Amino acid sequence: MDSMLGRTLAAADGDLQPELRDALCRFYCMESRERAFDRARTALAAVVPPEELDAQLDKLALLHKYTPVNSAEAREGIVPSLLEAGGYPLSY
Repeated sequence: MDSMLGRTLAAADGDLQPELRDALCRFYCMESRERAFDRARTALAAVVPPEELDAQLDKLALLHKYTPVNSAEAREGIVPSLLEAGGYPLSY
């Protein structure tokens, strides 16, 4: 996510429309963040002794506090470019 955000900010002057660029970044980070925390919880459960697990999950929970983005708004920022391009809107 850090790399995605850094690249998005660095691409501020690129060919990509700012609205599409920002919507793609917000949506990717929103989706990736949840997967990352799910995997972190699973990893902790696999390696931490049961008597310590709750304490470790509590520490992880401190990092998980955030205000989610409006996923519908992010998708609505992406859809017009998909429709206009007739598919994936970015060049490889």
